[in-house]
Amino acid sequence: MLIIVLIILLAYISIMVWLFLGIKKLQFSRVKSLTATSSFSICIPFRNEELYVENLLYSLKNIDYPTHLYEIILVNDFSSDASVAICKSFLEVHPYVNAQIIHAQNPHSTSPKKEALLQAIKLSTKEYIITTDADCEVSPKWLQGFNNKIKENQADFIAGPVSYFSTKNFLNYFQRLDFLSLQAATLGGFGQRHPFLCNGANLCYKKDTFFNVNAFAGNHHIASGDDIFLLEKMIENKKNIQYVASAEAMVFTHATKSWKALFLQRLRWASKTTASKSVYSKSIGVVIFLANAGLVIMGILCIFKSAYLLFFFEYLFIKMIIDFVVLIKVADLFKLSILKKDYLYVSFIYPIFIAATAILSLFKSYSWKERTFKK
Repeated sequence: MLIIVLIILLAYISIMVWLFLGIKKLQFSRVKSLTATSSFSICIPFRNEELYVENLLYSLKNIDYPTHLYEIILVNDFSSDASVAICKSFLEVHPYVNAQIIHAQNPHSTSPKKEALLQAIKLSTKEYIITTDADCEVSPKWLQGFNNKIKENQADFIAGPVSYFSTKNFLNYFQRLDFLSLQAATLGGFGQRHPFLCNGANLCYKKDTFFNVNAFAGNHHIASGDDIFLLEKMIENKKNIQYVASAEAMVFTHATKSWKALFLQRLRWASKTTASKSVYSKSIGVVIFLANAGLVIMGILCIFKSAYLLFFFEYLFIKMIIDFVVLIKVADLFKLSILKKDYLYVSFIYPIFIAATAILSLFKSYSWKERTFKK
């Protein structure tokens, strides 16, 4: 038993070192003021986002980029709150913002976000598509960052950094650390030239390439995954994939407000991971699950046999240190802080959370935007 756990721990350490070295290869810098030549269609599906959509619209209004080079397409996915009214009111007050509201057509879709995106992309008039979410806010240099990457690399697909807004409560801090770990995996993969994660809240891709790779074919039965499956299609078709490594190109989003909502969100995210075709993604996911599940099992064994206690704390200490080194590197790039006291608490809770989410994602249905999706 101990030998198996030790092998898993060594595999976990190897992956974390690989990710850390990949993160170091990405040189984060300020966004340069290169000539703006790329044109963008910003496509944003939304459903019941009355609390956040106005803030998003204000952040889009304040983008520092030539207005004739971008458009905004808002797709109402059958909202039942005041989201549409808020969008209409905003556009009436700011008529110079090049934006339009369209409405999703299929209320019974098995993949409503993908259908909404596809509808917007078909209506788009610019060369590149950018996606974000209605509960996000973008920075003034957002489009400039993607423009620079296109000019420098002629990229077909560009991922960007995403972070949570910070509030002073433990749930928010837990989510920020969890999200930082996902961003660490994203940065590490891109830095090692083997990307396997990205986030649809900050994605850019060439419109023609999107249709050429038949982006959503074969995964339309899965509600989520408009980001990961598209990345896999880009890799499969050997397209030019890049990462815009700048905090000024970051998108900020809101953490969930309850543990239940967080758990359901992670179930949804895990559902697309299990459907992934990426060997890297699945291998890393399995090792991370086993490393956390192993820690949980060791903790349970300690209750019945005190001889396991020393090994449990040694395992926990090693994992905490290696995780902290990686997370602090990403936090520094994102200009965030990690509170050491709260990190200690999270280190005990996190393995249980990861193990439970991974196991239940194999069997349990999940809710998303007042809709239930089955496995």
